[in-house]
Amino acid sequence: MIFINNHGESGGALLAAGGTVSLTSCRFFGNVATNGGAIYFDNQTKATVDHCLFQGNQASDSGGAVFVDPEAQIQVINSTLTHNRAMFGSGVYLRNCVLKISNSILSFADQGEAICLIGTPTVAISYSNIFGNMGGDWIGDIAGLLGVLGNIAADPLYVAAEDDDFNLAAGSPCIDAGDPQSPGDPDGTVADMGAFYFDQLTAVGEHADSAGDSAEGIGLTGPGRLPLRLLGNPAGHATQLHFVLRRSRRVAVELYDLRGRVVRAKNLGSLPSGPQQTVLDTSGLPSGLYCCRLRADGLTASQKLILLK
Repeated sequence: MIFINNHGESGGALLAAGGTVSLTSCRFFGNVATNGGAIYFDNQTKATVDHCLFQGNQASDSGGAVFVDPEAQIQVINSTLTHNRAMFGSGVYLRNCVLKISNSILSFADQGEAICLIGTPTVAISYSNIFGNMGGDWIGDIAGLLGVLGNIAADPLYVAAEDDDFNLAAGSPCIDAGDPQSPGDPDGTVADMGAFYFDQLTAVGEHADSAGDSAEGIGLTGPGRLPLRLLGNPAGHATQLHFVLRRSRRVAVELYDLRGRVVRAKNLGSLPSGPQQTVLDTSGLPSGLYCCRLRADGLTASQKLILLK
């Protein structure tokens, strides 16, 4: 179901006043209200929002996408809230209620913070990415949740946000980053974050470049793609990268933490065609989840790396 360009005082597209509500695979575009640009959940409402997209919704006061009133109980699963706008809580505004967010993305709010908490709400956020919101991401009462329970702050790498395409591009840090205990994606892999999963079955072999490099792995990005394997994953003080070049290329390796910072970099220079391998030193880095990215001229490959010390 699609809700587009609706206007209201409380909830531009939808006002839920009590009862039980289930929203699955819905799209909320360009809705406007004073509070709750897309949805206003009133007192004692119990709602599940699953695989929904909230884009470009606006509240002149609070809750650019979603406003949650006291005593409501809301669960947001595998949803994407992006480019919404409000003075307070461009993604979600809540007060004295219960909110659970998992496997979701809150990104690129045009005004306020991603989530605004008022009073003493009960909030649980896990395996979610909050990034690029003008008023702040993991701030205030949710600041301590970054880096725990699978939560990250990194560019989600949408395919083409400027063209309203919020599918995940290959190499997105949101791929396979959802709760491993939640239902997997239709391609048989671990759940992705956000409303749209990255299909790792149909992606393999696409976007070959003119030189003949093609994908034989998953989690790859760029105009052309490379196979990349990590031996030693989980790793301790080092991991070994294995990849194949169809022709000579200049190669570099970068390791990113969950905040998107480069914590290790290695320039391999110009390498000949054929099988290649290199060792990346990870000593001195804390245990956790990282993204290992291989760059070879116009090609890029990424894989998640777990460090256990």
